[in-house]
Amino acid sequence: MGGINYKSRLYENSYVQGIQCVFISHQKNDSNAAKKIADYLLKAGINVYFDEYDNTLDLTDPYSVVSAIKKGLNHSTHLLVILSENALRSKWIPWEVGYAYDSKKIISLKLKDIASKELPEYLRITQIISGTTTLNEFISNMLGWTESYLLKEARIVDSSRAHPLDEVLQWNL
Repeated sequence: MGGINYKSRLYENSYVQGIQCVFISHQKNDSNAAKKIADYLLKAGINVYFDEYDNTLDLTDPYSVVSAIKKGLNHSTHLLVILSENALRSKWIPWEVGYAYDSKKIISLKLKDIASKELPEYLRITQIISGTTTLNEFISNMLGWTESYLLKEARIVDSSRAHPLDEVLQWNL
């Protein structure tokens, strides 16, 4: 019942038009937080492309990185930008946002360490997820199911209780 971890090699043969998929954009130093978020989305039943799960990606080869980003974004419906102090110094995140800007729904997800006033202007116009409550709302809207149904099916965790993302996201926002 969970989502699928799309890898760039799989796209060529198994990508199905119309299936929603979230590309996880993050700065390398935020990989642990991004992995927790990707896993939470997967458990909810949302398909993701997350580079940490792509064993075809060669991070030492810029052509491999660009190719994987393009394939991942071309076959995704959403771009989820993980925002942190690290992300502000990223060279890849602005490139990914620019590449996806006209064709994908772009959502910004703030980690605990960044204030709203620090967000880059080009991301202030996106939907902003700032905590566990708004993440659950995003998941509910994306899947088209009520939060109560998702809670009952154990696809998401109630944001008013201990949450698996409490260490990376604001509580109950």
